This record gives sequence, structure tokens and C-alpha cells, in this order.
Amino acid sequence: MTVEFKGHRFESKKAVKYLGVTIDPRLHFKEHAELAAKRASDTCRHLTQILPNLRGPRQRTRKVLATVVTFRLLYGAPFWFPSITAEAMHKMEAVYRRVMLRGASCYRTVSHDAVAVVSGMPPLALLAEERQKTHEGILKSVAREQLTSRWQTVWDNSNKGRWTYRLIRELAPWLKRQHGEVSFHLSQVLTGHDCFGEYLHRFGKTENDSCALCRATPDGVEHAIFECNAFHHWRVEACVYLDVDQLMPENLINTMLRSKSDWQRVSSLIGRIMVTREWEERTRQQAPGGVREIVVNEPHLPYQRLLCQFNSNEPYQEYKMNIVTFGQKSPPFIAI
Repeated sequence: MTVEFKGHRFESKKAVKYLGVTIDPRLHFKEHAELAAKRASDTCRHLTQILPNLRGPRQRTRKVLATVVTFRLLYGAPFWFPSITAEAMHKMEAVYRRVMLRGASCYRTVSHDAVAVVSGMPPLALLAEERQKTHEGILKSVAREQLTSRWQTVWDNSNKGRWTYRLIRELAPWLKRQHGEVSFHLSQVLTGHDCFGEYLHRFGKTENDSCALCRATPDGVEHAIFECNAFHHWRVEACVYLDVDQLMPENLINTMLRSKSDWQRVSSLIGRIMVTREWEERTRQQAPGGVREIVVNEPHLPYQRLLCQFNSNEPYQEYKMNIVTFGQKSPPFIAI
């Protein structure tokens, strides 16, 4: 509708902007969320160019840069949070998720709940509620304790990121730690998303979910870090320095939180394991003509045999091949 008065034209609009907050007639703040998400998305796009997952800034620097996006999204939160719709909130959370992924060096396939815990960045709705409470006069420390409590309840009841939940059940010790930053390889272990046979097979990258190093199946993150025989010596060596009998998912984080040196020791172990697995996966992908693996059925095992003699004084030993690897070029060995 357009109104003319003394030579001036006034056009009606669906929303009005006041002090940086776009207000609609029903106070759903849909237009405000769209505008805030757009501006934050532009900032996030620039940040992603300087925050690569690998060989980028440390996590502390990433979190500082992420606050630029967070402040854009939370502007005017004490005013709009009580009545904003879930749809409008979801638009801003989608942008917030992108900066959380960069803050923790995680893959895009990681769930929203898991990446929030790994990055140490509370969900956007809880941050907006915290802003509202501090605006009403509640102390920041009290509001932060209430946020952590609410976040813990959400984390306990979520059905996403259960592997991360198995490692990090209690949020308070994880969030209040005074040492340790999440690296690229550590984030892969905390989320279970990387070059694990189970993960790659789920996305059709491999023919099966077996481990490329020890042939065990399924090759999940628990097998890769805590069970794979290829890294048994490294784990034993780390356990001696850490003064623990065995590293397990249930004691991994508690061990890392004990001291800065323990964090670095575990992080170094995880880095060595992940680098080795990445090299193995990269070798498989770059093989001439590509490499595929076929699991041999039980009736066919007698036809896939190798005769090996490790010493001229020892008799030949017979091995049956459970998995046959092939490509477009001949392998560098001959099996009879």
C-alpha cells in the first residue's frame, strides 16, 4: 500500500528496521534472521579462506575469529530471542554451524551436536538465551553455569554424535580445561569422520569396511586408535609414559585432561596413527588404474595360496589370501 501526503509518498513494508533489528508485524523476526544470516554468511565465507582444516591457525585463534560471526548473529538477541520462530533460528544456526566446523577443523559430515562439543562453542540458541539473561541483570558467571547445565542436558538426550558422547560425556571439565587444543587429526578421532574403513565404505569410497593395515573388520575409529595391531607398539609406548594400563575410549579424555604433557603425548600418538592411515589411503587411491579389493569366499581360498620361505634353511610356508587386490597393471610380485 502506498500513501501520498503533501507530495510525499510512503510505501508500506512487511518489516521495519530499528536500531539494527528488523521487526515484522507478528514479531517472528524471520526477516531479521535472513538478513543476519546473510551478513554472517559473507563474513564466514571470508574466514574459511584463512582457516583451512589442515595447516591452518591453532584452535584458540580460530575461536577468536569465529566470534566475528557470532556477534553478527547475536546482535539484539535480548530483544528477539523470546519470540523468534524455530524456522528463523534455524537459518542463523546453519551459518553458525559453518564457523563451528572451521573452529574445530571438522568435516562437513559431522553432526551439529558433536561439532559444538568438539569446538567448545555452545549452540546458538543457548548463547542467545544467555544474552537475554545477562541483559536482565543476571551475573555472567551465573548465566554461563546455567548455559553449561542446559547444554549438558541437550547433549545427554541427543541421538547425534554418540561416538563423541562416548569420549566426552561431561562438558564442564572439557570446556573449563586450561590446556590443550583440538588439532585436525584429533578432531577426526573425536568425531569418527576420516579415513576409517567403516566411514569410507559408508560413502562408497571403498569396496568393504575392513582395515587396510590388519584386515580386521569393521574398521571404525575405535579399531583404528585402540585395537589395530599395526599400532600396538606405539600404544604400549604411550601407555608407559602416561602411566596407564591401556588407552580406551572411556579414559582417553580424562587422561588428556590431567596435564599439558599428557595431552601432547596422546595428541602425538593420534597424529602418528592418522598420518600413517592417510598415507595408506592416499597410496591406494593413487595406484595406477586404481586399486580394488575382493574378499575371497571360503570355497575359493585353496585357489589363492602363497608359498613363502623367509630363510633358506626353513621349509616353505603356505598362506591363503583372504583378500585379493587388483588393478589395471600387474602387481610387483608373482603368485603361484
